[in-house]
Amino acid sequence: MGEQDKRCRGIGRAAWGYFFVFFSLKLGNLELLPDFAGHLLFLGAIALLTEEERTLALLRPISILLAALSGLEWAAALLGQAPEGLWQLPEMVGSLLFLYFNFQFLTDLARIAARHQPPETALDQSLLRCRTTMTLIQTALILAGLLFRRIDFARFELLRLVCLVLLALTGLCVGLYMMAKLFRLRRSLCG
Repeated sequence: MGEQDKRCRGIGRAAWGYFFVFFSLKLGNLELLPDFAGHLLFLGAIALLTEEERTLALLRPISILLAALSGLEWAAALLGQAPEGLWQLPEMVGSLLFLYFNFQFLTDLARIAARHQPPETALDQSLLRCRTTMTLIQTALILAGLLFRRIDFARFELLRLVCLVLLALTGLCVGLYMMAKLFRLRRSLCG
């Protein structure tokens, strides 16, 4: 497999990985687009792109851990077990790990884009803006989750709901934009 083909397939796997991580389709408690599938796609992207961007290799253990955590959560839902109680700690650790993973992964993908993007497209800058915006949104969602668990917001339930919906919708829009940029980069790499 040639270097261009590896880059093309790696960027494609990254884009599809974000599809699984950012979109949710449930049938009862069962997630039909499980997060762990996205993390496995990220692992595949890392394997294909590590020669191009060596720092991606540092993300492999984090990606394996994220795949395992989300796989356990998916399996628990499949068995009808709602993760609660002690599960909140691994869930929080997973959220923080994904925050770091996403920041560094998009930074590395932007470096690859800077070397191989078509002239005048600035895909690298678009990916860096997506990275920063997603980091802010994910941080706000984590903090909101912590805050709303600790404080009784019964009187402000509508405010809480509006805040979470706005953050989620903004994250969804940025995720779609980011995936579009990754697919555009993939098309340009595949020639």
